[in-house]
Amino acid sequence: DQEALLRDQYHSLTTRVKVLQSRQEILDELTASHDGYPAGTREILSLAGQFAGVVGTVADSMEVDQIYAYALETALGHYATCLIIEDESQAAGILAYARDHNLGRLSLIPLNGIKTAQTTNSKPVGTPLIELIKVAPELEQLYSHLLAGISWVDSKATLTSDATNGQTVVTGEGHMIGAIPVLTHLGYQVDSDLDTTTSTSATIVGRTAELVGIREAISKTQEQVELLAEQLKILRTKRDEFTARRVEDGKATEENLSAMNKTTRELGQVEYEIKRLKDDIGDL
Repeated sequence: DQEALLRDQYHSLTTRVKVLQSRQEILDELTASHDGYPAGTREILSLAGQFAGVVGTVADSMEVDQIYAYALETALGHYATCLIIEDESQAAGILAYARDHNLGRLSLIPLNGIKTAQTTNSKPVGTPLIELIKVAPELEQLYSHLLAGISWVDSKATLTSDATNGQTVVTGEGHMIGAIPVLTHLGYQVDSDLDTTTSTSATIVGRTAELVGIREAISKTQEQVELLAEQLKILRTKRDEFTARRVEDGKATEENLSAMNKTTRELGQVEYEIKRLKDDIGDL
């Protein structure tokens, strides 16, 4: 019935909320601990408020759909973990602090040292990676350099051996095809429904975007749960009202039957008396 259907939908959605919240907790923990970054980078990120000019990491400073995370992780390579700093003097201060405190590996990219990216007239094999991300205007030059000449295709299977024509191409699986091919397994399953209960965030690219997507999915699903709960409440109220009416109707029916039985008995008594009188008259 309708109530059973709504109950099933309600339980399904509440389960989905729990799964998403569990995934969010994992990603929040990974993000807070800066998992996947070198030790020096993690330390500076945890002390970012103490240093002027820290913009963020290359991986976290762009917006990208999760389906492109594999490709961007491969294309960026070591650059993904680099810290973006506003200028070279600030970067020098951070490096000095890292050396003095033996922080471990740390790579910085000062924005004021970036040259204008050169453009190419060759037709890309796939979609240029730079077109698949969103960054702040002041970071466009940096990412244009980092992703220059690299295109994205959905799968390696869509390319023939000579289809790249000397260009560098990364695929949805994270493989890089070019002068030096790189085949990659990043250990991360992308789920279109965000129910990633068994996946691990081996990629650092796209982690922030996934968190945003999960929060939006939780909010949307919770709205659906609240709507279903209200529909169930209305349906149960109607059911209870109907049951109450049936009980009242049942009581009325019982009273009517009782009255009918009493009338029938009285009628029988009258008929008996009439017959007896007729018999008495006949005797006379």
